[in-house]
Amino acid sequence: MAGAVAATVGCVLCGIVICLLLHRFFQRHQSSIYVFEVLNGLKSTSLGLIVSAAATIVLTALWGAQSVPISDAFSLLNGTALAIFSVALLVLRRWKPNPMLVMLASGVAGLLLYS
Repeated sequence: MAGAVAATVGCVLCGIVICLLLHRFFQRHQSSIYVFEVLNGLKSTSLGLIVSAAATIVLTALWGAQSVPISDAFSLLNGTALAIFSVALLVLRRWKPNPMLVMLASGVAGLLLYS
């Protein structure tokens, strides 16, 4: 138990300390135009990283690879994964249920359809 607590504290403490230091820095320099512009740049960078991660997940889920030649895109497309994705997206957009339930249902559908 002591080892688990020590490992958790070791993994979490560094992130907490960095966040607290950054918070204090940005609170002290909140009126600085330079800090404002740096934060704007970080927003754009964060968006780019999120879009890149999403694209990687979609490519891996629907094509089974992180890059797909355009000429083979339709032949390599996983129709079952596309159907599960499409139904989940439709359900989320139309009825707005709890996303965790949709993910659970998608996992069950995947287990049933792929086994």
